[in-house]
Amino acid sequence: GSLTVLGNSHTALGMLIAVDVWNWMGLPVLIYTAGLRQISGQIFEAAKLDGAGNARMLFSIALPLLMPALGTLTTLSFINTFNQFDIVYVMQGVQGNPSYATDTLVTYFYRLAFGAEGAVRITAIGLALALGTRLFRILSLGSLL
Repeated sequence: GSLTVLGNSHTALGMLIAVDVWNWMGLPVLIYTAGLRQISGQIFEAAKLDGAGNARMLFSIALPLLMPALGTLTTLSFINTFNQFDIVYVMQGVQGNPSYATDTLVTYFYRLAFGAEGAVRITAIGLALALGTRLFRILSLGSLL
């Protein structure tokens, strides 16, 4: 038999994640590479002379100096969560078939706006906005560390 990756509810979301990772992988690599090039090699040389190992240099030098890049990527990743409609729509259609397994926040909003009951729609939108706000706070805290 044939393997329908997008037709199986267990593999469809994984396929959409793979497409999104492939689509977005270049930008983080570019931003982190630019951030690493901003760090002077003399800092790492001085740390080695002071006896710092690779893990200590990573956590005490590289990561703190990469925080602006991490903050930028956190913000862009949050914005990207609201730009998932096109990938899901092209690969699955509006319903996010099979059985809404590939639903994202944006496709969920779309289904609520154009096909749900009134009171349920308002409650669900409020819940989704609360979840979106919570996600933003979690991602913002991650960029401050």
